[in-house]
Amino acid sequence: GHTHLSLDVEEALERHKAVVEAVVIGVPDEVHGEALQAFVNLVPGVVPTEDLREELAWHARSEVGPEVVFRSIRFRRFLPGAKDRRTLRRILRADALEIPTKMSISIAD
Repeated sequence: GHTHLSLDVEEALERHKAVVEAVVIGVPDEVHGEALQAFVNLVPGVVPTEDLREELAWHARSEVGPEVVFRSIRFRRFLPGAKDRRTLRRILRADALEIPTKMSISIAD
Protein backbone atom coordinates (compact mmCIF):
# COMPACT_ATOMS: atom_id res chain seq x y z
CA GLY A 1 0.00 0.00 0.00
CA HIS A 2 0.95 3.66 0.09
CA THR A 3 2.38 3.46 3.61
CA HIS A 4 4.94 0.96 2.35
CA LEU A 5 5.56 3.14 -0.72
CA SER A 6 5.96 6.23 1.48
CA LEU A 7 8.55 4.45 3.62
CA ASP A 8 10.47 3.26 0.55
CA VAL A 9 10.48 6.78 -0.88
CA GLU A 10 11.62 8.28 2.46
CA GLU A 11 14.52 5.85 2.54
CA ALA A 12 15.41 6.58 -1.09
CA LEU A 13 15.36 10.34 -0.50
CA GLU A 14 17.50 9.97 2.63
CA ARG A 15 20.13 8.11 0.58
CA HIS A 16 20.58 11.23 -1.59
CA LYS A 17 23.69 13.19 -0.63
CA ALA A 18 21.76 16.48 -0.22
CA VAL A 19 19.17 15.10 2.22
CA VAL A 20 19.43 14.78 6.01
CA GLU A 21 15.89 13.59 6.59
CA ALA A 22 12.67 13.08 4.65
CA VAL A 23 9.05 12.40 5.55
CA VAL A 24 6.60 11.37 2.83
CA ILE A 25 2.81 11.34 3.05
CA GLY A 26 0.05 10.36 0.65
CA VAL A 27 -2.35 13.12 -0.42
CA PRO A 28 -5.45 12.97 -2.64
CA ASP A 29 -4.76 13.45 -6.35
CA GLU A 30 -7.44 13.87 -9.02
CA VAL A 31 -5.39 12.11 -11.70
CA HIS A 32 -3.63 9.32 -9.78
CA GLY A 33 -6.02 8.84 -6.85
CA GLU A 34 -3.18 9.52 -4.44
CA ALA A 35 0.15 11.27 -4.89
CA LEU A 36 3.11 11.73 -2.59
CA GLN A 37 4.12 14.88 -0.80
CA ALA A 38 7.64 14.94 0.57
CA PHE A 39 9.02 17.16 3.30
CA VAL A 40 12.80 17.25 3.07
CA ASN A 41 15.44 18.60 5.46
CA LEU A 42 18.59 19.38 3.45
CA VAL A 43 22.22 19.08 4.46
CA PRO A 44 23.43 22.47 5.81
CA GLY A 45 24.77 24.57 2.96
CA VAL A 46 22.69 22.87 0.25
CA VAL A 47 20.59 25.44 -1.59
CA PRO A 48 16.96 24.44 -2.23
CA THR A 49 16.25 24.89 -5.96
CA GLU A 50 13.76 23.65 -8.54
CA ASP A 51 16.60 21.66 -10.13
CA LEU A 52 17.20 19.92 -6.80
CA ARG A 53 13.47 19.15 -6.51
CA GLU A 54 13.56 17.53 -9.95
CA GLU A 55 16.75 15.64 -9.07
CA LEU A 56 15.21 14.29 -5.85
CA ALA A 57 12.04 13.21 -7.67
CA TRP A 58 14.10 11.42 -10.33
CA HIS A 59 16.30 9.84 -7.64
CA ALA A 60 13.26 8.47 -5.77
CA ARG A 61 11.66 7.13 -8.96
CA SER A 62 14.90 5.50 -10.09
CA GLU A 63 15.32 3.73 -6.73
CA VAL A 64 11.70 2.82 -5.98
CA GLY A 65 9.92 2.68 -9.34
CA PRO A 66 7.62 4.53 -11.72
CA GLU A 67 4.73 4.41 -9.23
CA VAL A 68 6.43 7.28 -7.37
CA VAL A 69 4.33 10.33 -8.28
CA PHE A 70 4.96 13.52 -6.30
CA ARG A 71 2.45 16.28 -5.80
CA SER A 72 5.29 18.30 -4.33
CA ILE A 73 8.61 18.19 -2.57
CA ARG A 74 8.85 20.83 0.14
CA PHE A 75 12.11 21.86 1.74
CA ARG A 76 12.05 22.36 5.52
CA ARG A 77 14.73 23.67 7.85
CA PHE A 78 13.68 21.03 10.36
CA LEU A 79 11.01 18.40 10.80
CA PRO A 80 9.26 18.68 14.19
CA GLY A 81 9.09 15.58 16.32
CA ALA A 82 10.80 13.50 13.67
CA LYS A 83 11.63 10.78 16.21
CA ASP A 84 7.96 9.79 16.13
CA ARG A 85 7.32 9.55 12.39
CA ARG A 86 3.73 8.36 12.78
CA THR A 87 2.78 11.52 14.70
CA LEU A 88 4.83 13.66 12.34
CA ARG A 89 3.09 12.21 9.28
CA ARG A 90 -0.31 12.96 10.86
CA ILE A 91 0.72 16.58 11.52
CA LEU A 92 2.17 17.04 8.03
CA ARG A 93 -0.88 15.44 6.37
CA ALA A 94 -3.20 17.77 8.30
CA ASP A 95 -1.02 20.72 7.25
CA ALA A 96 -1.02 19.61 3.61
CA LEU A 97 -4.79 19.15 3.60
CA GLU A 98 -5.34 22.29 5.72
CA ILE A 99 -7.07 20.34 8.50
CA PRO A 100 -6.81 21.82 12.01
CA THR A 101 -5.19 19.53 14.57
CA LYS A 102 -4.89 19.53 18.33
CA MET A 103 -1.13 19.53 17.89
CA SER A 104 -0.16 23.05 16.99
CA ILE A 105 3.38 22.81 15.72
CA SER A 106 4.94 25.33 13.39
CA ILE A 107 6.32 23.65 10.31
CA ALA A 108 6.91 26.80 8.30
CA ASP A 109 9.42 26.75 5.49
